[in-house]
Amino acid sequence: MSVLEQGLGDSNLYSALKHAPVEIRDAEAVLMGRSSLATLIEHGRMAGQQALPAGAYMANIGLPTGTRLVAPLEIGHDGAVSEAATSKLLALLRNATQTTASVAVAGRAPAQAARQRSADRASAVFMCLFRGTSDFLGCQPVDEINLHDLSPTELATHAQGLSLTNRGQISLTMQLLQSGAPPWHILVPPGCTVSVLRQPDAARPRITMLLNVPLIDQLIALRSNGALSEAIGVAGTLHVADVLDIANSHPFAAIAAAYVLLRTGELSDAEQSIAALAEQCGAQPDLTILLAELCARQGHHAEAQQGFIKAAGQGLPLACTGLTYLVDRLSFYACAQGADGYAQRSVLRQALLAPERFALRCDYRMIFTNYTGAAPGKPGDEVWNRNAVPPPFEAIISRSTPTI
Repeated sequence: MSVLEQGLGDSNLYSALKHAPVEIRDAEAVLMGRSSLATLIEHGRMAGQQALPAGAYMANIGLPTGTRLVAPLEIGHDGAVSEAATSKLLALLRNATQTTASVAVAGRAPAQAARQRSADRASAVFMCLFRGTSDFLGCQPVDEINLHDLSPTELATHAQGLSLTNRGQISLTMQLLQSGAPPWHILVPPGCTVSVLRQPDAARPRITMLLNVPLIDQLIALRSNGALSEAIGVAGTLHVADVLDIANSHPFAAIAAAYVLLRTGELSDAEQSIAALAEQCGAQPDLTILLAELCARQGHHAEAQQGFIKAAGQGLPLACTGLTYLVDRLSFYACAQGADGYAQRSVLRQALLAPERFALRCDYRMIFTNYTGAAPGKPGDEVWNRNAVPPPFEAIISRSTPTI
C-alpha cells in the first residue's frame, strides 16, 4: 500500500485523489512545475520525472470537487517530501474532502443521491444581490424588492438565463440559489457584465463575465477556454501605457491588467503599473496584494508580510489570482523558518484564517473571486433547500428575484 493510500485510509478516496493536479511554487511564488498528487507524495517529483531541489515550496492541489487546497511543502536533501510535511498535507486533504463531500465524487454516493442531483439540475436558479464584497464579516443586501429599478444595476432577461451590468461605483456580490446545492456567491466589479446561462446537463449554471474592455476581455476568454499559450501571447502585447489608459475609464480592468503584467510581463513594467494604480485608485485588497507581492519578489519579505496581513484585513480581493497570492504567501510566511519569532507567525496564521475559508471553496476556473456559503461572509458547504426558506426570504424570492 502506498504512503498516500495508507495516509488517506480510504481506497476510494485514494482513487479519486491520486491523479489530482498539483502546482509547485517556490518561495518567490515562481512556478517550479506540475505533478500529480501521487507522484509528488511518493517520489517528490514533477511531471517528466524532474526532481525538486531541497527546500520549502507551496503545493496548490486541484481537488475533484473543483476547489483547490494550498499547503506548504518541504523537500529534503534525499529528494523526498519530508515526513512532517506529508503528515500535514494528508491531514489537510482528509479535512478538505470531508468538508466538500469529495467522498461522493470518489464514487461512494448511492444511486438515490445521484437521482436527486439529476432532479436538482432541472430546478430553478434564484438570484439575490448584495452591495459590496465580503469584509469576512458580511455585506449589505440591496433592496431586492426594487431590483429592476435599482440605479447601480441594469438587468436584462433572456430565454436561457439573464445578464446583469454593474453600472455603479461599488462592487456587488451576486448570490445564486438552487435547491440541492450550496448557495454560490460571485463578486461583480463595477463596469462588469455577468451572464448566468442555463445548462440542462450541469449542476450549476454557466457564468460568463466581461469587463467591457476588449483587450482584457480577450485575455479572460482565452484563459477561461484553457488557451493558456495564446493568452500569454496576447498578454505580451500589454504595456504600462495600456494599463494606465484603461485605468482612466475602468479601474478594475486596469487592476486585472496589472495582474497579467505581474504574471507574464517584465517586473519593471508591473512595478510601474501597480505603483501608478495604487496612487490613482487608493487602498483596496487587490492593490494591497499586488504591492505586497512586488515586495516579496524584490526580496523585501518583512514589508511583504505586513502587506499581506493588511490585505487580509481589507476583505476579499475581486480577482481569484489575488486570493491565491494572499493565501499562498500568508501560508508560506507562517511556516517559514525565518519568520520573526512566534508572535509574528501567530499574527500571520490569524490573518490566514478568514481568507483560507473562502479560498477552499473558490472555483479557480473563474477569473473573479467566488465561493459557496450560506450567506456572503459565511463560506461553507451547507446545501440550500428551496422548501425550507423562512417566510421573509420566501417573499423576496417569489416577488422580486429573477429566475432562470
